Amino acid sequence: MERHEHEIELISLAIQRYIFSHPNAADTLEGITKWWLTRQRYEEGQENVQQALNLLVDRKRLTKIKNLDGKCIYKSI
Repeated sequence: MERHEHEIELISLAIQRYIFSHPNAADTLEGITKWWLTRQRYEEGQENVQQALNLLVDRKRLTKIKNLDGKCIYKSI
C-alpha cells in the first residue's frame, strides 16, 4: 500500500471510530475535518496519556492525588 493510501485508510478508521462513539453524528466535510478528526485524535491521545500516567504511578515515579471534585493530579514523588 502506498503512503497516500495508508493515510486515507487511517483517516477512514478515525472517522469510523468517531461514528461508533457518536452514532447520531452528522456534519459537513469541514466539520468532520475540524471537529471529528481533531476530537478523535484528542480522545485517543488522552487515553494513551492516561495509560502512561497509570504506568508511572505503578512504577512509583508519580503519585496520584484525587481532589474533592474527583479529578486527579499527578506529581513527582
